Amino acid sequence: MAFNIIEAVEAQVTPDTVDRIAGSTGESPPKARAATSAGVLAIITGLIQRGSNRSGAAGLLSTLQSPALRGGNLATGLLGDRADALTDSVASSSGVSRGAASGVMSALLPLAAGVLGREVLARKLDAGGLSDFLQSQKQHLTAHPNLPRGLSDYLGKEKEKVVEIEGQKDVGVYPTSLREARPHAVHAKKSSLGPLVALAIGALLLGAILFALGRRPPAPQVSRPEPPPVEAPVAGRPEIPKAPEPVGKTEITGAAIEKPKTDELSSHFKGTAALPDRFKLPNVNFQYATLNMTEGGKATVDELASLMKENPSSRVRLTGYTDAAGDDAVNVPLSRQRAAAVKAMLVERGVDAARIETEGKGEADPIAPNDTKDGRAENRRIEASILQR
Repeated sequence: MAFNIIEAVEAQVTPDTVDRIAGSTGESPPKARAATSAGVLAIITGLIQRGSNRSGAAGLLSTLQSPALRGGNLATGLLGDRADALTDSVASSSGVSRGAASGVMSALLPLAAGVLGREVLARKLDAGGLSDFLQSQKQHLTAHPNLPRGLSDYLGKEKEKVVEIEGQKDVGVYPTSLREARPHAVHAKKSSLGPLVALAIGALLLGAILFALGRRPPAPQVSRPEPPPVEAPVAGRPEIPKAPEPVGKTEITGAAIEKPKTDELSSHFKGTAALPDRFKLPNVNFQYATLNMTEGGKATVDELASLMKENPSSRVRLTGYTDAAGDDAVNVPLSRQRAAAVKAMLVERGVDAARIETEGKGEADPIAPNDTKDGRAENRRIEASILQR
């Protein structure tokens, strides 16, 4: 089945997230649902417009590959000068306030960036390929039953503008499925973002996130296979590598944090060690070549979120790592995406995104031997640094 970027982003939005948007903004649940749906469509419209020519696609590609862009910088990098107009469209089409629409957009943007960034890596897209890929998604946008008229008109006008300026549309070739894109085992990439405005709902949305109603299969990215034997292929189909899952598929329930805090984490927030105070997050490890967190990791994230809310002036940096299998060109983006996944979970639990920095260091600084299965599993980790208590 052809990839549909709208479904991939919509699949990250859980019903619980929408309910919390409604509670945070005072908007009715129907309006909150409408705003979330409109926000996804507005962002995809902006991405298609920005990628409608090679220069715009090049700027978009640069944004997707930069781990440093957050907040308004990400909005500008993804949507260009259309960000405000698209936010207005969300507000007018769903009937929510402009502030609520801004919060919705701030939560959805990093998730859309994650989905698109994963496809860029999986398909090895350059600027021309990204432009072609985004234009192939226009059919899904224009056929969407809930596409607001304003977005439809806006998309049509942009198309005319591109034809007039460029004279013709570039045509490129890219794989129609991720299975065609890579014959090897793989890794993935991701980015992060702070809210567009200082709205609490932006923080509540960012992690719930957004990768979950239609559940598309994960996308692969290049790396050399891990030493252990690979899985047997699915019957009737060519053997394919295990592929990374989108950030939003890291388990997020939105449940209240009830686990008692342990000294292991709280001591870093209450202690007097020199800053940055760096430590490994207990049990926050990942399955090979994926963003699937291993057992026990969610409880640690719950605890970290609770501590950060109890210490509202605190700031942290999350550093993601991989094992040594694969090249830096794949491992570093994957490690960033793992850090961004944990950030998303924290934000969904009520921590302000602006208080969390992320970075990825690939296979650097191993804490265990990479020549054993257990050692590699230990190295696929997240470390936290307390920047401010």
